[in-house]
Amino acid sequence: MKLEAQEEKMNEIKWKVENGIRLTFEDGLFLYQSDDLLTIGQLANKVNLKLNGKKVYFIENMSLYFTNVCEEKCAFCHFRKDEVEEGSYTLSSEQMIQYID
Repeated sequence: MKLEAQEEKMNEIKWKVENGIRLTFEDGLFLYQSDDLLTIGQLANKVNLKLNGKKVYFIENMSLYFTNVCEEKCAFCHFRKDEVEEGSYTLSSEQMIQYID
């Protein structure tokens, strides 16, 4: 999609958001494929403010990782370790239950 067409589509989506019109599936795909994170964040904030005002919600959750040993070597991951590497771990079921308690 050409830059001019992308800008036109984003402006159409902005208008829908500002006027409370539900976005289409195609709008969602466009936003998903867009690299304009600033505009997407601003639009999301507008919708959030309309729905929730200035209320803030927090969710507390627990991520459970039995191991940080991984065979993949993803360039972005700083979590993984090789099995023999210092700091690597694999927890037993009992250790995980103890951690959760």
